[in-house]
Amino acid sequence: MTRWLIVLIATVGLGAGACATEDGYEQSPPAPRSTGVQVPADQLLAAYAANATAADREYQGRVLIITGTVAAFGTDSEGAPYVRLGAPVQGVRCTFPEADVSQYAAIHRGERITVVGIGEGRPLADILVRSCRQVS
Repeated sequence: MTRWLIVLIATVGLGAGACATEDGYEQSPPAPRSTGVQVPADQLLAAYAANATAADREYQGRVLIITGTVAAFGTDSEGAPYVRLGAPVQGVRCTFPEADVSQYAAIHRGERITVVGIGEGRPLADILVRSCRQVS
């Protein structure tokens, strides 16, 4: 009886962590990764160039503290401002919330900055980092 009770509690506990999606399927919510990883932009670029799958396991979904030189800046397809650290074409794209436009407006090409944001991986050419804010 005790063993059945443990199995029942474990089953209910696992079900409690699931959440429904638009398609009606259930999936577990992503595990929170609260510790920040300090990484220079050139090291992040090198990690993705060497092995994108391993780099995703290391950086995707984590809080990243990235230092690098601003190579370019602009707005993405959704109108969110971004800076690209490292290389002008294939770099680390740090997207800022629209509410932080004043902070973004003070950044200049060639400036060395540190930003904090959430790693998104590299779906295309750039490594994406969202919800960034400049810390220095």
